[in-house]
Amino acid sequence: MRPIPSRRLLATGVLAILAAACGGDKATGPATFTDPAATQADLQAIDTVFGTPAFQSFTAATNALNPLGVSALRLGPMLRALSPTVPQLLQGGAKLDADRVRMVRSVVSNLGGLSTTAIFPDSVLGVTFVYDTASDQYVESSRTGAPANGVRFILYGDSIYYNYPDAAVVEVGALDLIDLSTASTAKLKIVVAGVGGTPTYLDETISYSESATSASLSVSGYVTNGQSGANLRRLDFTVSVTAHSSATAGDATISVSYKLNVPAVTVSFTLTVKYDDNAGTYSLSLDLRFSRENESARITDLYSEGGTGSTETIKAYVNGHLYATGTATNGGDPTWTDASGEPLTVDNLATLTAIFEATIGAFTSIDDVLGPAETLFGFTIGF
Repeated sequence: MRPIPSRRLLATGVLAILAAACGGDKATGPATFTDPAATQADLQAIDTVFGTPAFQSFTAATNALNPLGVSALRLGPMLRALSPTVPQLLQGGAKLDADRVRMVRSVVSNLGGLSTTAIFPDSVLGVTFVYDTASDQYVESSRTGAPANGVRFILYGDSIYYNYPDAAVVEVGALDLIDLSTASTAKLKIVVAGVGGTPTYLDETISYSESATSASLSVSGYVTNGQSGANLRRLDFTVSVTAHSSATAGDATISVSYKLNVPAVTVSFTLTVKYDDNAGTYSLSLDLRFSRENESARITDLYSEGGTGSTETIKAYVNGHLYATGTATNGGDPTWTDASGEPLTVDNLATLTAIFEATIGAFTSIDDVLGPAETLFGFTIGF
């Protein structure tokens, strides 16, 4: 059983950007954060919705399950190819190397359609599973209340899933897996609720469809801390992955966004890879953003390659103002300039690094949302 992902705070990279952007070279003018401490605290707040005992147990319980009947496993290599990293952006940008193109091409050129069947066999529909500590696995029970078109797993304090000696068997909620599939789309609704059905900690729907020329994976829903009124913290999220192919060309796009209600924090990310074998051209476009009240940062990256070589332009923005631009040709390292076109100072470069780390680092929390979905549907994004 793989361990529960640790709660990775977002503020590590953000703190560096705040310290650098509020000091050092002031040539960028309004491209600074007005309240570094508040920005740091707001980004840390995203992790609070994942700390409830029910959500922790949900993660542990799904780690104990095998992938369900219909798998999006074939998308795994492509999704990993669409995951940007800080070193790629800093060391020559998000260069579209041969392996990245090959991964995308291998998936989109071999789409074959999807004929779905029921995710669960009829024999377990409406069944509630409880955890048997003697055999260290879930077993059927006589308990009622499970969805008629799905199954229910009772959730316990997460220590029982790791065979801790004398672990107390304490019920903390229930996980409902509801099959909403059609003939052409595999669709699973996941609900995690407290004991007795309230409050709702997680409500998400995973959908996957595939034809001979396209594929689509989506995950959408929300996570809460289970509280109400002014104490409610709710994170709404959407993930969309699409791929298209023809005889000689194809493209793949992944888009991720999530938004916390209090404090108001929004993070989004879109990356598209395209190739045309006839024209001998490839391109990659990237757009990452995070924002809070009166504060924002953004990174864009456009890379293209053809018969005459390659070009790349990377731009970093703070509070809507251009902070730095990097340009590269033919696979070389980017040359960085500030908003005035002057070479970046050492302080500028440190801030630029922090911008990249903060913006990309914000996506580590998406693993907390997608981890169980990846387990159940057999794919890995790997942020």
